Amino acid sequence: MKKRSLKTDAVLQGLLDYLSQTGKEDLLPEVTKSLENVVAKSKKAEEIIVNSALPLKTEEIKNLKNVLKKITNVDLPVVNKVDKKLIGGFTVRLNDWFLDASLYHQLQLIKQSLLW
Repeated sequence: MKKRSLKTDAVLQGLLDYLSQTGKEDLLPEVTKSLENVVAKSKKAEEIIVNSALPLKTEEIKNLKNVLKKITNVDLPVVNKVDKKLIGGFTVRLNDWFLDASLYHQLQLIKQSLLW
């Protein structure tokens, strides 16, 4: 079994503290089951889809795959798709897990904050 990191311990402790402070400790089995389902789904995936504004180079895909393997603990092929709408940056999808590190997303966040 893989040893937990300090970050993982901090997240776990934060979750336990939140459940305790809100009096929702009874939700722990349900939360645990939900997390197990997320892990199970990610292990059933066949590929990781990375959308980028420009095609990624082989070395960039390799580096991204290594980082994603550390984050998700899943070793799958990375498929790069070009989406000019992103302007810059990239998005990553692994089943229900989604990371948006695109310039388009950042601009949308700025736009929303200015409209409030």
